[in-house]
Order: sequence, then C-alpha cells, then structure tokens
Amino acid sequence: MFRRWRGAKTQAITVGAGRHTSHKISGAAGPLPDLAVAGPGHYRLRVHARTLPWDENDPDAPLEEHLLVVYPGRSTDKVVYRPRG
Repeated sequence: MFRRWRGAKTQAITVGAGRHTSHKISGAAGPLPDLAVAGPGHYRLRVHARTLPWDENDPDAPLEEHLLVVYPGRSTDKVVYRPRG
C-alpha cells in the first residue's frame, strides 16, 4: 500500500485534553476527525505524501495527496522515510 507514496515523516504528538484535531489543512476535502482515538496520551503521527498527475482540464485539482496515520506511541524521535533509488 505505501509503495505508491514518495515519502513520509513521523513525529510525536501529545494530547492532554483528550481530543486532537487540526484547525485547517489547505485543500482538505473536509475537517479531520479526532486524531486522539484512545483519549489523552502520547501518539505518533506519520504523514505520507505523493504527487498527483497534472490535470489540464481541471486547474484547481490538487497536486499532492496526503495520508495521515496516527497510533499510540511514546517515542519522541522524528523519522523521515524516503523511497530508495
């Protein structure tokens, strides 16, 4: 599934109030759900990105697509994944 993505970055987030939502993401199709699925605590947030083909018939179409993966975790390391080659 992740082979089509050109890279990813993982970092720590801490949720103290029990909910974590993004205020605004440019070009998002709608608001994000609560990212703190297990309530207050420590999480890892991994953001995958990939470039979309240019659509000359729709100049307002997005040029990138993003996938957010959130899971419980205590590590504070920032990790950047890049494709090989």
